[in-house]
Amino acid sequence: MLFSVIIPTFNRAEYIKHTIDSVLEQTFKEYEIIVIDDGSIDNTRESLKEYGDKIRYFYQSNNGVSAARDHGIREARGEWVAFLDDDDLWEPNKLEIQMEYLKQNPGIDFVYSDARVFCENNIISETFKRPYFDNYDVFYSLLKSDRIFIGTVICRKEVLKSIGNFDGALNMCEDWDMFLRVSQRYNVGYVDKVLVSVRSHDSNLSGNVERMNLKILKLLKKTQRNMCLKGKYKRRVKEKKQEINFDLGYHYYKIGKIRQAYKCFFNSLVTSRFLDIDAFKYAVFTWIMSVFSSSRNNRIQKNKKPVIGYYSDTKQLGGSEVYLKVILGNIDTSLYEPVLFLTDSHPLSEWVRDVKNFRVITLNGISSEQNYSRSSYEGSVSRDKERKIQEKFLQSIWRKLPVSSLKLFVGTLKEIMRLKKLFKQNKVDIIHFNDTGCEPPVIAARLAGILNVIGTYHVVPSNEEKHSMWVHRLIEYFSVRCMHNAISVSEATKQEWVKRTGVNDRNIRVIHNGIDLADNKLCCEADRKVYQEEFDFKSDDLIISVPARLHFMKGHKYLISAIPAILKRISNIKFLFIG
Repeated sequence: MLFSVIIPTFNRAEYIKHTIDSVLEQTFKEYEIIVIDDGSIDNTRESLKEYGDKIRYFYQSNNGVSAARDHGIREARGEWVAFLDDDDLWEPNKLEIQMEYLKQNPGIDFVYSDARVFCENNIISETFKRPYFDNYDVFYSLLKSDRIFIGTVICRKEVLKSIGNFDGALNMCEDWDMFLRVSQRYNVGYVDKVLVSVRSHDSNLSGNVERMNLKILKLLKKTQRNMCLKGKYKRRVKEKKQEINFDLGYHYYKIGKIRQAYKCFFNSLVTSRFLDIDAFKYAVFTWIMSVFSSSRNNRIQKNKKPVIGYYSDTKQLGGSEVYLKVILGNIDTSLYEPVLFLTDSHPLSEWVRDVKNFRVITLNGISSEQNYSRSSYEGSVSRDKERKIQEKFLQSIWRKLPVSSLKLFVGTLKEIMRLKKLFKQNKVDIIHFNDTGCEPPVIAARLAGILNVIGTYHVVPSNEEKHSMWVHRLIEYFSVRCMHNAISVSEATKQEWVKRTGVNDRNIRVIHNGIDLADNKLCCEADRKVYQEEFDFKSDDLIISVPARLHFMKGHKYLISAIPAILKRISNIKFLFIG
């Protein structure tokens, strides 16, 4: 049984020799030492020459620890691979003890042990106790926290190859990611002995709180995306995301990064299974602070081509979509950079593909109906003891609340944050919302710092159940306060809006805004022949095409009520309603 010991190193000449010596002192001698120098610029290469053929040394350009470990796996000759960081130390009987464990448990593919933490000559922790419980789900345990030190690990080489080795995109938490992928598919064992000493010092990668938490969030997103998690595993990841978002938010709060703190507290609140009182309080407080401390004089930079976003989430072709097509067809791309945010099956998708100088972003919608059923909130939960009373209270409240309204509220908050991220990623300066009840996008645009917002609203009575009405009113209230002024197409619509939102009516200007659809040939000669056959139209009939869906807010009722009077005067008129 040959063990390949892989030691990646980067600028650790002062520690690497102690690490290698701890391997050479092993009581079990069937091993090879592979050192991967990840582009060190200190005297690492020179300091290792004294070992001669006792080690296999490989140099590579600096690509990160994941690439270095993968390089070592490719060079490994042994059936089993052991990992050791360039500043940690093995106990002399480390390999011997784990080798005996593997012989006694031939079904094990991955084994790790306990470790101690030390700082130079001082022992910080005599034992870390990250145990593997025989009747416990290791994968489930790892979703909560990384319970394994990489230096304690021995794994089959074929197992590592089957999971794709280490992820080079993760320059932190790459070992945790590997542990998750292995434990989901293979058998994991644990030796309850301290076999490794882990060095703690200022240059440890794990010492940066902000960077570490951001990488953990990236890892959790990857885990959700690539692993088909269900039930308790899915809930476990969400709980971890809530915890990390809160910790990161509190870190930002302490160092004065209020806007970043608010974002993290908000994300923690949204991902919580129950109403987290602490996250709620900090989210509200940091939001108030960020609103009053943020600059409202965001201007488009000089000598920069403004990025104009056009947002349309419809799936049907109507008058406003035709209007949008006219706008896009006439935009001067030498002055502006247009970006289109369209749904998957938007009626203009095919047309846009043939238009140059346009960026098209697909709106992959997030359903507010997902994972918010009543049953998923019932049952017992296991958290810290001091929170049990609070959770029981919140559970009793939850069972009395209408589920659909909370589904809608949480789903809307998620959509707002998703759109905000989308707008910021595309560096939008001005955004046009086309023909939508677009309260969430307007709020998202404001949070993204886009002050030049142009929107088209439908102010119609909601058909939602009464218990969901508060959600619509709340979102509408905040969206209105993200605007500086508005234009209404009628006095009645203006008054309806003022009544529902409480906005100052002096900020709303009333105009009549029509659009001429004659040039779009909605009833061309080819269509006429079809209509003549299908609807028994005569060749001398005058056909009046009425586009868009029938809706009481669009004025169709006035046209319909006027048709009898029109027909008395002109009998050969035919009305064709398209939509």
